[in-house]
Amino acid sequence: MELKDSKQFENYFLVALLLLAGALVIYTFLPYVSAIVFAITFAVIFSPLYRYLRKLLHYDWLSAFITVILVVLIVLIPFGFLVTRILTQATHLYSWFAGGNEVRLGDIVNNFLRQHFVNLNLPQVDITTYVSAALGWVVQNLWSFVGGIARVALTIFLSLFGMFYILKDGGELQKKISSLVPLQQQYSKRVFDQMERAIYSVIGGSIMIALIHGVEVIIGFWIFGIPNAAFWGSFAVLSAIIPTVGTSLVNIPAIIYLFATGNIVGGTGLLIWWIIISITCVDNLLSPQIVHRGMKVHPFLILLSILGGISAFGLIGFLIGPLVLAFFFALIDIYPLLIYGHNPEAGN
Repeated sequence: MELKDSKQFENYFLVALLLLAGALVIYTFLPYVSAIVFAITFAVIFSPLYRYLRKLLHYDWLSAFITVILVVLIVLIPFGFLVTRILTQATHLYSWFAGGNEVRLGDIVNNFLRQHFVNLNLPQVDITTYVSAALGWVVQNLWSFVGGIARVALTIFLSLFGMFYILKDGGELQKKISSLVPLQQQYSKRVFDQMERAIYSVIGGSIMIALIHGVEVIIGFWIFGIPNAAFWGSFAVLSAIIPTVGTSLVNIPAIIYLFATGNIVGGTGLLIWWIIISITCVDNLLSPQIVHRGMKVHPFLILLSILGGISAFGLIGFLIGPLVLAFFFALIDIYPLLIYGHNPEAGN
């Protein structure tokens, strides 16, 4: 009896040590959570490219290295340039509003609508306060996120370094984690597979489409004369995730603004651009090809995960929130297998 009690005490003591060690590891890694999240996200999204290069080159390290270089050239450099432009334009607009300049866009829009729809009795709309508040939030949070050059450089370096080793040694790492998880190998493998599919759907799919929408909005606004196109394009990224609404939340006011200010050619051109590029090409042709490859997750849940992630973790939450959602849906998918031994919907 004493031997049994001693063994039980040892087990409890070991579990307590493991919990303590795990808490200390999490606390130690906490300052670098951004780098870890970026490394995992990019490694999963670009793993098909890595596998293709490995099949072609037959070297794990070389394939991983080339994949990282391509991510730098294709993603990080353009994204850094875009963020810089957004910050510059947001700061300029915020300073302009803070300097006492007031723009009653409602007057312009209402006058235009009354000229063409005389029966409308529209209230005056002063969006100055709302735009100023939004600009203040963007400037404050983005500058705090990228304000420290050394910190940003370290985060990027660690992200790329982590991505390299996740791609290169990801298979062994997955086996190691699977051996520690108290699940049968087939179930733990299924969790990893479903997690990968969920990340493809949530981050590599919906968020990628939203970023593409942001880019095409920036290009369209720049071509047809909407000032501060990069700043408004950042709002288009968020609006693109909203179900049903999409980029109409940004495009329609811009089109009305162009018509109201007498730029008929620009308004017509932006309307055509929106219909052809945004709705036809991106929404109807490109989006099904990208999003439907992964797990189907409702866009409203993705939007909530992004907003909730930002609220809980700051700007890096736009990735952490969807990652948590992806992990949740991966567990939901594997749950019937653990409980019933098969998926009841499959009829097996």
